Amino acid sequence: FVGEFKHGYTKYKLNIKVYHQILNNENKNYEFKTLKELESTALSALSLKALKLIKL
Repeated sequence: FVGEFKHGYTKYKLNIKVYHQILNNENKNYEFKTLKELESTALSALSLKALKLIKL
C-alpha cells in the first residue's frame, strides 16, 4: 500500500487507494514505462495524483 487520496469530478467523490505491485516483463500485453516517461505523457488529474504518491 503506497497511500490514498480523495478525488472528485462532476457529481462523483472518490477515495483512491494506490498500491505497488511488482510485475515481470514476460507479459507481452503490457507496455512498461518508467516514471520519467510517464511525466511527459498526457495523464488525467487522477493519474497525476497517483503518480505523485508513487514518487514520494
